[in-house]
Formats: sequence, C-alpha cells, structure tokens
Amino acid sequence: MDEKTAKIYKMKYFMLTIMLNVIVLLIAGAILAFVFFDNGYIMAGVMLAAVVPLTLSFRKRYHKTKAWLDEQT
Repeated sequence: MDEKTAKIYKMKYFMLTIMLNVIVLLIAGAILAFVFFDNGYIMAGVMLAAVVPLTLSFRKRYHKTKAWLDEQT
C-alpha cells in the first residue's frame, strides 16, 4: 500500500471509529436518561431516533470501506 492509499485508509478508518463511538455514546445516554430522569423516555426516544440513521450510514460506509480495502490488497 503506497503512502497516498494509506492516508485515505486512515481517514476512512478514523471516520468509522468516530461514528461508532457516537452510536455507542447515544445508546448509553438513552439508557441513562431512561433510568435516571422522570421524563427520560422522551430524551431516550430522541437519542435512539438519532441512532437509527447514523447506524444505517455507518453500515453503508463500513461496507464501502471494506470493499475499497479489498480492492487495494
């Protein structure tokens, strides 16, 4: 893998890592909001509603990155 391809891979990996961390934090925040707040189900619902499109986007990017990486090797 040449230097340019390695930089592209690092950026793709970085984006996927950040997206996955945000998904995990939103799910954890939704659980905490549901448990600790009186009207936490509203906040939990909003957080989980944000997780759905983010998860779909993550899966799409993951499969694209995986296919791109397979082409590079």
